[in-house]
Parts: sequence; structure tokens; C-alpha cells
Amino acid sequence: MPIIDSTRTVLPLEEAFSSDTLHLSEKAVRVLSEPTLSWSDYPANYILLMVFTFIAIITLRRMLNILPQLLNSLTRWKVCLNIDASLQEKSDRNMLGLLYTISIALMLDRYAILEIGAMDAIPPAYHGLAVTALIFLVLLFRQLIFLLLSTRVKKLELFRTAHSSFFNYWILTGLLTVFTASLATVFKIDPELTRQIIKWEIIALYALAVLCKSQILRSFCKPFRTFLYLCALELVPTGALIAGVILL
Repeated sequence: MPIIDSTRTVLPLEEAFSSDTLHLSEKAVRVLSEPTLSWSDYPANYILLMVFTFIAIITLRRMLNILPQLLNSLTRWKVCLNIDASLQEKSDRNMLGLLYTISIALMLDRYAILEIGAMDAIPPAYHGLAVTALIFLVLLFRQLIFLLLSTRVKKLELFRTAHSSFFNYWILTGLLTVFTASLATVFKIDPELTRQIIKWEIIALYALAVLCKSQILRSFCKPFRTFLYLCALELVPTGALIAGVILL
């Protein structure tokens, strides 16, 4: 309910009370305080969340089928080769990777993990959409770099596996952050604590993704070339995102 706060000019006592009647100044100003909206009250955020939830439910069977392989890839990089060798698993992994991009973007916006000064020019109601679009642009940038480099690589299949292995960890990141946010909501955990937990979950899984990619690249590249490929495929797009957060 809006709170009505009336601010009135104070009258002298002899003017305020006359003929047993209390007189107030006619210069009364009604100040209506805007109700505080939660993150999910914004229509754009709510729609994105519902779209993600709906697609996640109808693709749940695919997720359960590929989840064991994704978990195994955390400790064994050769599992990534098995996923790419299976057309069904590869297709499911790529589709789920795009889906969980939405959830990760929503978590980044919901807990203000990705704070960019340029976002101040965008109304808060559309911050979720803006962050989602930004993350998809970064993924597109990664894909363009991969396409440019793939023309210079001899063992293209291994190089493609190294590039696509990122989605294995991306999906796990989406699952873990959604699970953490759900627990925080149910048990009413402090938002700042939840923010820190989700941020370090993203950092930890991203570090594992880079490590896995380096192991695949080292299987057919010398160390220096491996470093160059890692810089091009991961450090350049990620660095551009971080630079944007710091500078904008």
C-alpha cells in the first residue's frame, strides 16, 4: 500500500486554533512513496524466468541423460571427447548450454554480480534483458574467434572439442547457481552472502573449464601454442567482459 505523507506549513498557535477549530495551511503537499519492487516483480525478469523454467522442465529428461557425463568431465577431460563423439549428447549439450545461459545471466543480474556503469542508463526493469543480451554477445564473440582460428588448426576435431567443452561447465554452473538461489530463497539466506557464494561458484567452475580446455589443447599442441589458443578462445572474450565491467 502506498504511504501518504502530508507535509504542511506550521501556523502560529493563535492562527491554528480559532473558534475551537484546528486550521491547517492550504499549502499541504501529498507525497506518495513508490512501492519497492522486488527483482521478480519486473515483467521482463518474470517472463525470462518463466521461459527458462518452462524449457528446463520440458528438457529435463535430456538433462538427466547427459548429467552423468557432465559430472565426469569435471575430473576427466577425455569425457569431453565422448560427448562430442555422440551426435545426440552433443546436440543436447549445445541446446542446454544456450538454455542455461539465460539462467546464469538472470543470476548475474538478480544478485548484482555483473555491475556495469553503462547499465545506469537502462531502466531497472530491463536490466535482466540487457545482461542476458550481453552474455549472448560474449558467447557469439567466442564463436567468431573459434571460426577464425579453426582455419589454421590441423587437428580440427580436437580443437572443436576443446572449444565446445566450455558448455559442459557452463551447464553445471547454471544448475549450481539456480540450486543455490533456490535454497537461499527457501531458507531466507542473506542476499549478500548468496551473492558471494554464487560469484565464487561461477569463478570456480570457469577455472575448471579453462583447465579442461588446456588439457585438451595440450594433447595435440605444444605448451606455448596451447597458451596462445587459450588466450584467444577464453582470455580475450572474458577479458573484454571484465574490462567492460571496470571501465564502463
